[in-house]
Amino acid sequence: MNIQPAASSDPIGALIKGLLTQKKDGSAPVATASTEIQAKAEIKSDQLQVQRFSNPEFEALRQGQISLSRGASGDMVKSIQDAFLGMGFWTGGSTAHQGNGVYGKADGSFGPKMQTAVRNFQNNRGLPETGVIDKQTFAEIERLAPKLGETIWSPGYGAKDDSFVPSNLLPNGERARAVVDLSEKRLFLYDNDNKVKTVFSVAVGKINQANGQSITATGYRKVDNRLNNPGWLGEQLWQNAEIFGPKLLSLGQYNPDTGRVSNHPHEIHGTNNQNSIGDAASSGCVRMLNEAVEALYPELQKGDVVYIRD
Repeated sequence: MNIQPAASSDPIGALIKGLLTQKKDGSAPVATASTEIQAKAEIKSDQLQVQRFSNPEFEALRQGQISLSRGASGDMVKSIQDAFLGMGFWTGGSTAHQGNGVYGKADGSFGPKMQTAVRNFQNNRGLPETGVIDKQTFAEIERLAPKLGETIWSPGYGAKDDSFVPSNLLPNGERARAVVDLSEKRLFLYDNDNKVKTVFSVAVGKINQANGQSITATGYRKVDNRLNNPGWLGEQLWQNAEIFGPKLLSLGQYNPDTGRVSNHPHEIHGTNNQNSIGDAASSGCVRMLNEAVEALYPELQKGDVVYIRD
């Protein structure tokens, strides 16, 4: 188990407060049936968050006495993996759909894709992209992780800040159906009420060594074609019927000033290389797990706006 020692610091305490109703005459507050029910509901909700990281060994991580890195294994890793999956970061291994928009399953092994997930999370939080879960990284994980059994797209999740669960309101005032973040390799799908419906882990274009940016261009796109079973296209272009996976969504370059949509070489599609997910690895397209692109395909129709940002 690759648990590394680190400098110690003061532990962080937690307090759960009950809810009481104050009498109008100013006398001592008494609990009412409704507030007791509400209090129990809030305590249960808080306990779900506590339970996710209830392993006593997490206290050493909170205090900075240890860190977790590639090669680590066990229940601590499994708990953090489960949190990452619920935040839209794939951690490797299984790609199975868990029924709540989550693709993958925590296995307790800190492998290369878990390391990738940590780096992408650190990128989002403005932390050094070490791929190591240290005190500072874990503090952000614990702050932003959804409650046990939930996701960041669950109705009860309260976004802690807009940089983690962004709005789909675009600079030109339009609303996007999907937003792709190149730096953290996540795709956000929004529902008709402009709320996040699901978050997917994706692969994006390789890094241009000249400028350090992904070769996937940022900006406005519109879905201009949809291909069910694009194997024939993969065979024609790459002599590989599996390269685009089971579904492909072509993205045209969209000019919001004129409304014009022009041809563009990049698409959203599945992959025959699932281990590229989470990385800057493609020739410019947005790759998804095959199980995930199957779910996205019916959600995006021709004319839907997709926004790609750094």
